[in-house]
Amino acid sequence: MSDHIQKTLTDVQRNIAEMERELAKKKELANHLAEMSNLPIPYSIVNPTDPGPSAVVARDAFVGEPLHSAMRMYLDTRKVALPTSAPATVNEIFAGLLEGGYTFETKNEENAKRIIRITLTKNSNTFHKVGNAYGLVAWYGPKVQKKVRRPGPWLAQEEGESSAEQESREDKEE
Repeated sequence: MSDHIQKTLTDVQRNIAEMERELAKKKELANHLAEMSNLPIPYSIVNPTDPGPSAVVARDAFVGEPLHSAMRMYLDTRKVALPTSAPATVNEIFAGLLEGGYTFETKNEENAKRIIRITLTKNSNTFHKVGNAYGLVAWYGPKVQKKVRRPGPWLAQEEGESSAEQESREDKEE
């Protein structure tokens, strides 16, 4: 899916989520008024802050994508659609990937979740653990970014080359 279509879809989903939150507030008000007047409650309220993965991703958003990319795309989309609950648990990521059309190589749900956990922990430069959930390092900025080590002088030498050979090579270059 092209980037601009994905961005447009994300914007539309964000607008829908905001409308649903506003509607939920109005339903709560109507329920409260009915309760105060001893009338039957007119609306059942579904928590608008937890609409589930289907409200976040398109059904074909992750078809053919590598797992790492699909997980990053899911978290990005979730951040836009649900800014207050953007970090996701492994179970939420699993459900979101399935909803978005990602196909796991295993049929066993526990093995698929294990693969997600492994991918999250091995890619600490992309994913950051927040409690029992995961977000993207980019969301948290320099607070969580890994420090890059600068190579020491011993790494400047080419492999298999002694310091005497390196000095000789440098003298020849001058």
